[in-house]
Order: sequence, then structure tokens, then C-alpha cells
Amino acid sequence: MSTLYTRIQRDLALSITNGEYVPGSRIPSETSLAKRFGVTRMTVRHAVDGLISEGLVTRRHGSGTFVSQRRQPQRALNRLTGFTEDMRAQGRLSTTVELDRREVEAPAEIGAQLELSEGAHAVVLERLRQFDGKPVALQRVWLPFARAPELARRSLDGASLYETLEREYGIRPTTARQRITAVVATRREADVLGVEPGEPLIFAERLTRDTNNRPVELAETWSVPELSLWVELHR
Repeated sequence: MSTLYTRIQRDLALSITNGEYVPGSRIPSETSLAKRFGVTRMTVRHAVDGLISEGLVTRRHGSGTFVSQRRQPQRALNRLTGFTEDMRAQGRLSTTVELDRREVEAPAEIGAQLELSEGAHAVVLERLRQFDGKPVALQRVWLPFARAPELARRSLDGASLYETLEREYGIRPTTARQRITAVVATRREADVLGVEPGEPLIFAERLTRDTNNRPVELAETWSVPELSLWVELHR
């Protein structure tokens, strides 16, 4: 369940995405935002702090809070979100090119991670993620066919996979375990991402589970180093 301040944070991030607040402009004061949303100023302060941690705004002492100048896209590791959601939260325009979408018999290693019976089928989606028209990530996603069979027959049309799973299938991604390592680009990845074979890439494998601890998806992503990853740590 989203907390109140995270919902306000998303609402403000969307305002930045839609151009209501442009880079360099000052957003309303915390007092004004508290009145708008009908919450305490402390709740708004938490929401703004979240925008600051994402790099969307900066707080200038005595002057207010301003929308940050555009910078390279990044993905947070401390939230369970998809690429589309991450870019939207940063006020970024991202596009997705579907490369493959089909129903297949799950390979043994994929089926094992998705906890499928032998011979069970999976939906495989392969998509190229772009930022400002430049390829930044190649993603291959495996989903249990029985849980969302229609996804093998229709395109997401750029929509968020997680939002689609929750809205249309009642599947809510809740937890995930992710492994990240450095790899070199194969010919296939190089051709898709517009790099040279052998160039370094960031490889991430993420197994996501729902509220009942059932596997939802296994995602394999090859990203260019410019798509940075960040995590906020507390002690």
C-alpha cells in the first residue's frame, strides 16, 4: 500500500513529466502544496525529499525548490518499479520498441525459476528501451503463460508491464530478488543497442513475486553504462 507522501511524490513527478514544471522553474512552496493536497507540511516535506533523492528537484536555502536540469536517465534499486515507471517518475520521455512476443515452452532453467511444471508454457517479451530516441536497454521478460495468456497475443503499446499486470490480471508485483553484473556485448546485443561487440554492458536478472509469493516474471536486461543505477542506503 502506497503511503500518502509517496502518492504526492508521484503526482508531483507526473506534473514535471507533463511539463507543468519545466527545468529551472520553482515548484510551489511546501505550505502551498500542503493546502492543495490537504495534508501536513511534514508530509509534503517527505514527498519533496523523495523527489530530491531521485534527482528531479533541488532545494535552495532561502529560495525554494526548483526542477533540476535534465540529466542522464537512471534507475533506482530500492523500489520495485519497471523501466516505464522509472522514466516517468524522472520526467523523462521513453519509448519502447517490441522486438519479440510469443508463447513458448519454458526452457528448463527458466521454468525452474518461475516454478513451472515440466513442459509448461511461458510468455516471452523482448523489448528495446529508448531514451530520447537512443537505445539504452534490451530487455527479455518471461512470464507464466497460465497467469496472463493474452500478453502472448497483444502488444503492451508502450504501457508499463507491472501496471498492466495489476490492472488487468489482478497480479500485484510485491518483492523481487535482483542480480547485477558486468558483461560484454555479444553481436546480437551490440546490433540492437548500437554498440560494438565486446563493449561493456550492465546485465541484471530479476525474479519478481506477487503478494502470495508466486513468481510473476523473470526479467533479463542488458543496459548501456549511461543508464546508471542508484540505491539509497540508511544506517
